[in-house]
Amino acid sequence: MITLYRITSRRFGRDAAEAFSGDGARLYPGRWNSGGTPVVYTAETLSLAMLEMLVHLDEAMLAQRYVYFTLEVPDASVISLSPLLLPEGWASYPAPSATRQLGDAWLLAGEFLALKVPSALNPVEHTFLINPSHPDFSHCTVSGPISFVFDERLKDRT
Repeated sequence: MITLYRITSRRFGRDAAEAFSGDGARLYPGRWNSGGTPVVYTAETLSLAMLEMLVHLDEAMLAQRYVYFTLEVPDASVISLSPLLLPEGWASYPAPSATRQLGDAWLLAGEFLALKVPSALNPVEHTFLINPSHPDFSHCTVSGPISFVFDERLKDRT
């Protein structure tokens, strides 16, 4: 089993069903998915989940209430994206459409619950995309919500 982490606003993370619905990415597409495509972004460590969240927050948003969840995923339900398939500029901001095409193709194939990709913020670590509609999701164990507070020193990061 692989343990993954997801941080979300308490407003959107009252329970696991809400936090792992994929609605956030469906409404606000990310690096690895197009709009209208539900997917859940998770990270291999809580600190990477924090970093991935932090880049999207301003000072006022840091003061909001957050929670995190852990997700236990069966190893056999994960496929890794080969570094050879990463398009040029894959980690740039804004994200190139080629990364969304890769993520959309993985979702459309429907073979694996999770896609392991390098983090654009720290390519040594990985984020995991979760297909919330995949049948293997029922074999996962979710824990949370657990209260999460961003350290006040992060407010002065700019």
